[in-house]
Amino acid sequence: MKITEISLRRPVTVLILTIATVIFGTYSYLNMGVERMPNVEFPIVVVRTTMDGASPAIIDNDVTDVLEARINTIEGIKNMSSSSYEGRSVIVVEFELDRNIDFAAADVRGKVSMATGQLPDDCDDPQVDKYDPSDRPIMNIAVKNDGRTDMKTLSRYVDKIVTERLQTVKGVGGIQLAGFRDREMRVWLRPEALESYRLTTKDIKNAIYNKHVELPAGRVETGTKEYGIRIEGEYSSAAELEYLPVAVRNGAVIRLRLYKRVPGVKRHAFRRWLLFAVCRLLCISRGTDSLRRRLTARHE
Repeated sequence: MKITEISLRRPVTVLILTIATVIFGTYSYLNMGVERMPNVEFPIVVVRTTMDGASPAIIDNDVTDVLEARINTIEGIKNMSSSSYEGRSVIVVEFELDRNIDFAAADVRGKVSMATGQLPDDCDDPQVDKYDPSDRPIMNIAVKNDGRTDMKTLSRYVDKIVTERLQTVKGVGGIQLAGFRDREMRVWLRPEALESYRLTTKDIKNAIYNKHVELPAGRVETGTKEYGIRIEGEYSSAAELEYLPVAVRNGAVIRLRLYKRVPGVKRHAFRRWLLFAVCRLLCISRGTDSLRRRLTARHE
């Protein structure tokens, strides 16, 4: 009853408080930030592992199963699913809602580190990330060749100029490129030549890995200057790579060109299409606490 009595004795005060509440409420409503994807932490951890050239069966047996066996020992797991693709493995671990996601991610990283020694030598280190829906791209930009330039020039322009300019835009958190071509050397084996020299594919792989490198070789100091020395062991073309020494048999050096064909090719990891034409794709993701859409209303 006290509130009613005070309101009856002081009607002006009550009117002022009511008007103030309406004004500040309307102002807060009109300026309240709204996001399509709010900053919400889900108790989900994703483990991604890549291994170039491996089939889905090899990925499943040698990578996915090994990691799952270690991760399964963590407490608080609600559900775990995995997918094995050509060259990559994806494991999604969902924890209980009351589990701290930071501690859960740390536990997963610890178990994955323990399993790293059991993975194949060609396998890259697993990447452990917390699932964040805000990391997904909010905009995709497709760049198509109009025929006036070659794809190499277009790719370089998008990578070196367009991407750098877009990264300076306020609110842009990151840009991922898709559909780009990576330069590579593809080596074709001749089984009969390998057999005649008693070599295996592993011997060829080790020779390329150990000799197709560029290493520092020290430095030379003078009275006023200092010069760095490096060994240029990387081959810049397919013609040069043919002379790479692989082994020595009876005092003779066996080179790559004797039993291999080494063409220079360009590889498409993933192609992107726009109106039946190959294009380059830029996936733009937002920055933290940025690109927020505000609701504004104007009453006429």
